[in-house]
Amino acid sequence: MWVAFAPPDARHTAFSGELIRLLDESEPSGPAQLSLAYPHRRLDEVLTRRWGTAPRVQITGHGGDLVLAANPGYHQPRQDEGSAVTVPPDAEAPYIGLRSYGRHNSGLFFGRGKLVDELVGRLRGRLWQPGPLTVVGPSGSGKSSLLRAGLLPAITQGALGVPGSAGWPTPVVPPGGAPLDQLLSALSRLGQPPDNGPTAADRGREITHDHVFRDPGLLVQAVRAAVARVSGRRAGPNSSAVADRLVPVVDQFEELFT
Repeated sequence: MWVAFAPPDARHTAFSGELIRLLDESEPSGPAQLSLAYPHRRLDEVLTRRWGTAPRVQITGHGGDLVLAANPGYHQPRQDEGSAVTVPPDAEAPYIGLRSYGRHNSGLFFGRGKLVDELVGRLRGRLWQPGPLTVVGPSGSGKSSLLRAGLLPAITQGALGVPGSAGWPTPVVPPGGAPLDQLLSALSRLGQPPDNGPTAADRGREITHDHVFRDPGLLVQAVRAAVARVSGRRAGPNSSAVADRLVPVVDQFEELFT
């Protein structure tokens, strides 16, 4: 068991106090962005010199390179002080915490290229073999990020190698407490103008949860109608890329059992 060292009459332990000071003030000589490993290097130096004790650290792989925070005391070198890489103040940090990566930040999603390629290849095989493609792995291993920020952007970039596949609809369906309703809702939104909801006539023709329970074949009809709407919106007079497939992603599928 390790005991934290607290200097007499100090508000914080030696480690916490120096870490707070570092994040609040930092040093002008430090980098513009503080990585996870940077505080350890600085605190190791300060605490050893001041108190004769050093902090312990456990980082695997390249975890220490992840950005922790901006350096509030960063000093931009003058031209005569040598070259430096300038980080814009509004630059997006590549580490988004515990949230999953989505389509909107796929440009920050790195390190899973081989896995994305394998997933694309397996999905390509599913175009002619019946059955879903299932992605499984331990909780927190990055399945949602792989699908949303890896697979789906790859499809829209034409990675499947099938004519027109870059325009195929790829809705993400979170099952929730009413999975069939979520699926039907996602299908009903496909191909609709973003600023207009369904018309009264469209709502009258909508396939509902009760309809599908009475006739499961209506779900196929709902899928075909959604693909047809997307095809009608994307296929202009000079366009040959017509959406004729649907690639739905159910994330996360285990919700169906809970």
